[in-house]
Amino acid sequence: MPLQQTLRHLQAGFVAFWDKRSRYPRFKFKRKSRASAEYTRSAFRWRYGRLTLAKMNSPLNIVWSRPLPEGAEPSTVTVSRDVAGRWFVSILVEDPAVKPLPPVAVEGGWTRASPVCSPCRVRCLG
Repeated sequence: MPLQQTLRHLQAGFVAFWDKRSRYPRFKFKRKSRASAEYTRSAFRWRYGRLTLAKMNSPLNIVWSRPLPEGAEPSTVTVSRDVAGRWFVSILVEDPAVKPLPPVAVEGGWTRASPVCSPCRVRCLG
């Protein structure tokens, strides 16, 4: 499952590039980046506060830095290893206690931004 998720991220990066919404995707280097694997909902099991990843028989022995919100269900788990060899687990949950922010109105109509010139510093040519 982590390999499939990596291919999905790569495809999304190339789609954004070909749609001219971003630059060409950069690839990670083995020795310069943090080793990580992302597990989607179908690749892990969350029962009684214990996390079991795909292809594992027993749950992980995790030292929690803080508890998960009450009633929250994980949607994505990322397992990563830093350069010192320590393993970290990041769990993405939707907290039911957090209320969404109200929508913000954005006024449109500008086609380009123009710099503000100060006559004493810069002479504007435009």
